[in-house]
Amino acid sequence: MSRRDFYIISYDVVKNSRRNRISKILKNLGERVQKSVFECVINEKQYYSLREKLDKQIDRETDSIGYYRICRACHDAVE
Repeated sequence: MSRRDFYIISYDVVKNSRRNRISKILKNLGERVQKSVFECVINEKQYYSLREKLDKQIDRETDSIGYYRICRACHDAVE
């Protein structure tokens, strides 16, 4: 079994249609905690697949996506 890591993924996307596609992709693997922030517990293969899908959706001129892996000790300290 592969190790699963905790990620916070946030995005700032200008166009509604792109933003909706990104949200739909993230809903399949994570839990929305704010309008443009998701928490995902995924393995390495899922992470790279997710990045590939999301990176295809954004316009690099106007949009951004942040991927933040949270270590187990830090995750346990989240309040």
